[in-house]
Amino acid sequence: MAFLPTAKTEEAVKRTPVSEIRKDYVKIADYYNKIVNHEIIYCKLCGRPLRHTAFYMDARYADNRSIFCKECLVNIAGQRTSSREDMNETPESIKKALQIIDKPFINDVYDSAVATVTNGAGERTKESVFAVMVTMLASLPQYRGKTFKDSDILDTDTANSEVKINRRLVDAGRKRFGDYPEKDLMFLEKEYEDWTSRYPCDSKSQEVLFQRLCCQELAASEIEKKGGSTKDIDKSIQDTMSALGIKPSQSSADGMADNLTFGQMIEKWEAEKPIPEPDDEFKDVDKVGAYIDIFFKGHLSKSMGLRNMFSAAYDKFMEKFSVKKPEMDDETEEMLFNKIFGSKLTEGD
Repeated sequence: MAFLPTAKTEEAVKRTPVSEIRKDYVKIADYYNKIVNHEIIYCKLCGRPLRHTAFYMDARYADNRSIFCKECLVNIAGQRTSSREDMNETPESIKKALQIIDKPFINDVYDSAVATVTNGAGERTKESVFAVMVTMLASLPQYRGKTFKDSDILDTDTANSEVKINRRLVDAGRKRFGDYPEKDLMFLEKEYEDWTSRYPCDSKSQEVLFQRLCCQELAASEIEKKGGSTKDIDKSIQDTMSALGIKPSQSSADGMADNLTFGQMIEKWEAEKPIPEPDDEFKDVDKVGAYIDIFFKGHLSKSMGLRNMFSAAYDKFMEKFSVKKPEMDDETEEMLFNKIFGSKLTEGD
C-alpha cells in the first residue's frame, strides 16, 4: 500500500489555501475512483498500481483481470527476477505462468509462438514466447473458453522446442557436467532438471548424486545401443537412487509426500484440484470500496465543509455511534421546570 496517495493532516489542511486543497481533493478522489472502478489495479506480486490494461484478462476475478501484471507473468515464464535479466523460457516455466491466468498449454500454439519469436525480425525477436502464446490463445476462436485443465500433455521434444532451448541446455550442461558432445549435454541437463524438479535437491551432496545418476543413465543408454549388458550399470543406478532415498521400493505414498518440498506439494495440489471460484457472497466480503467512500471521501468532505453524497454517507454511518442532546419544545420544558421547582410565583414577580 506504499503507492497509495495520502491525505493531508489536519494541521496541513489549516495551512493550505482552499484552492490547493480543492486540487488535492480532486486528484486523490480521481485516483480512488479509478481504484473503485477497477481502472487501476494493484499487482499482488510486485505491488505496483497499474492501469487495468497492464493485466491479462481472467474471468475468475471480479474485475476480470489477473492478480499478477503482465510484466511479472513474463518474468515467471522467463525464469527471471527482473526485466533486466535474460529470458530463460522453457515449456515448463511457460506452463506455470499459463496456470496462473488459467489458460491452456497447447503444443501447436507453443510451437507457433516459438517460431514467431525465433524467426521474427526487429523488435519482435525481443518478445516473450509466453506473451505471444497468450495473444494467440485469445485471438483463435477454437481456444476461447478453454482453461488450464484443457492443456495438452507437455511435449518438450518437438523440433521447434529443440531450436529454442538447444543452446541453453548445452551451455548449462557444459558448466554442470564438463566436456561432452552437445547431444549428450542436452540429455544430461534435461535429465538433471527433470530429477531435481521432482525431488528436493538442497545440498551439494545431493547435487553430486543427481549428476552421477544422470551420467549413469547416459552410460546405460550407450551400452544398450551397442547391444551390451546393462546389469552392472543398472545396479549402480539403483545404488545411487538408494543413497538419494528415491529408489522405487522406498517410495510409498507417504514417502513421496515427505520427499516433496512445501512448494512442490502446493503445485501438485493445484494441478490436481485447483481452488474453485468463490460464491458471490464471498467475493467482496471486506467492502473495501464502501470504506474508501465513507472513511476517506466522506470524512475528507466533512472536514472541508463540503456537502455531497460522500459526506451524507459518512453522517449516516456515524449516526449509530453518536449521542445527541434531546430537544424539547417550550411546553415540555415548562412542565419539567414546574415538577422540579413548583409552579407558584412569589409576590412581586
